[in-house]
Amino acid sequence: WLESATSLEIPVDPGSHLMARAWDGRNWSALTESRYFANEATTPGPGDLVVSELSYNPDGDDEFEFIELLNTSGRYLSLDGLRLSGGVEFLFPDGLRMAPNELIVIVENAEAFASRYSDDASEFFYPDIAVAGQWSGRLSDEGESFTLEDSQGNLLVHVSWEDGEPWPLLADGDGSSLELRDPATVAASAGGAALFLDQPEQWKNSRLYHGSPGRIDTITVPADLRIGIALTENPGEIRISFSSNEPGLSFALESSPSISSPEWTLLQNLETTDPGEQFLTFVPPQNSGQVFYRLRLLGL
Repeated sequence: WLESATSLEIPVDPGSHLMARAWDGRNWSALTESRYFANEATTPGPGDLVVSELSYNPDGDDEFEFIELLNTSGRYLSLDGLRLSGGVEFLFPDGLRMAPNELIVIVENAEAFASRYSDDASEFFYPDIAVAGQWSGRLSDEGESFTLEDSQGNLLVHVSWEDGEPWPLLADGDGSSLELRDPATVAASAGGAALFLDQPEQWKNSRLYHGSPGRIDTITVPADLRIGIALTENPGEIRISFSSNEPGLSFALESSPSISSPEWTLLQNLETTDPGEQFLTFVPPQNSGQVFYRLRLLGL
């Protein structure tokens, strides 16, 4: 409690993120934030930043769109004056820094993004996602392109994609985002990075529903994963079987009369406790038409 102090010394460790408010006895001031780094931040060059994930046509409202950047340089980077241009426009605020291997996200709508990914009551919550801000414009559902340039207009990143084959199809409105397969292999030149990121074979559908903004998806999914469906000995009962090599993963079994429908009905949740074969049994509702089932891995 400080009533008359004009300054206060607080020891902080490198990498600390400090947030503070002042109290005048009746009201709190606006929030002030500062980040402290062990090394001086430098201006990024080609290959230092890559677009590691983007959601251009999310399942649900377009307000959930995002672009994720990854610092692959091995040093602290200053984002002062960097600009996204093309389908969306965004000028990075002064004072923004990125540590090595840090991820940062630019979003379509900050409030919508927070409700899905930063609210601990959401099943897609992930802590401490760094959001640089909200862009103007919108990413087209039919394909788009944009560039990232430094304060002098030098090209750092160029990304261009389409919504049809050979591009990953589930990212086009079916619940996945586009994820870069291997950020470490992006060429360390503006031209090389542009050629790399414009190639559909360098991208994949995200394995997590609604993507994984703010973190790298490290979940191991076996290449030979098989999902089985069969009737049990009990009349009308169905059993879903699948394998999972990791405990602590949450799955949702859902059904729909159409595989392309945006509306799916939740039938059952399952959290894996042990690796190996997993089973779900249920009695489907009575109906006269076909039914599709999907097993969805929920956000961690």
